Amino acid sequence: MAKFNGYVITEAGRNLIAKGLTGDAITFTKMQIGDGTTTNDGRTMTELVNVKATLPIIGLSNTGTGIAELRFLISNSALTTGFYIKEVGVFAKGS
Repeated sequence: MAKFNGYVITEAGRNLIAKGLTGDAITFTKMQIGDGTTTNDGRTMTELVNVKATLPIIGLSNTGTGIAELRFLISNSALTTGFYIKEVGVFAKGS
């Protein structure tokens, strides 16, 4: 299992979480991985810098320890060249 340090919840993500806390449903729609870098504030981003793959979400569970676990399927079968994963995006929408 990959572990990423230094993650950032965007302003759009924070607003969506706030809506979820007040009763709106949150639906996770996809994850993306990329190899881009930026000097911009990650909190204002709405997309990855350089998307390499869009990944289907295959599960979401509550661990019971204050952590939600999101599972996704990653495959390199559609890739023609290798890359280092430098960015990960979790996308969701509210009701």
